[in-house]
Amino acid sequence: MVVACADSRVCPTSILGLQPGDAFTVRNVANLVPPYEHGASETTAALEFAVNSLQVPNVLVVGHSRCGGIQALMSMKSKKDDRSSRTFIRDWVSLGKSARLSTEAAAGNLSFESQCRHCEKESINSSLLNLLTYPWIEERVKEGNLNLHGGYYNFIDCTFEKWTLVYRPGLEGGSKYAIKNRSTWS
Repeated sequence: MVVACADSRVCPTSILGLQPGDAFTVRNVANLVPPYEHGASETTAALEFAVNSLQVPNVLVVGHSRCGGIQALMSMKSKKDDRSSRTFIRDWVSLGKSARLSTEAAAGNLSFESQCRHCEKESINSSLLNLLTYPWIEERVKEGNLNLHGGYYNFIDCTFEKWTLVYRPGLEGGSKYAIKNRSTWS
């Protein structure tokens, strides 16, 4: 399964060289995966169908350079300053708040463009962690029947970076998550 951005510049079929029937795909603004407690959406319904009915062995969340959804997320003012501007986009990209906060902490001193580039990748990792909030996904990952991957397509230099999330549920102390098999190709 592929979760990708709705941006027309980033077609997962073309980027990944997929043929019809190769991957179950869902696209949304900023390729966000909401946490389980967010409730029903097209993305959560597609995840449930792909994992439970199709029993896909892999879920790949693909983000990209110059993402308008991530730029909207990074441009948001605080709620107390901007209460009157509630929009569907604002509500949706707010799902990436943890990626924004992490980006501000790690790259807050960089230019807005550099912060957005950082957040584009950070939001992919946030979506990967959100996948683990779904009981049926966490169970299949624990059993070794499902792998979670992140991918980042930079359409400026035509490179694609891919990584795999490692989940270690029984780990005491330290992080239960790690990244492995990071690779970039053009």
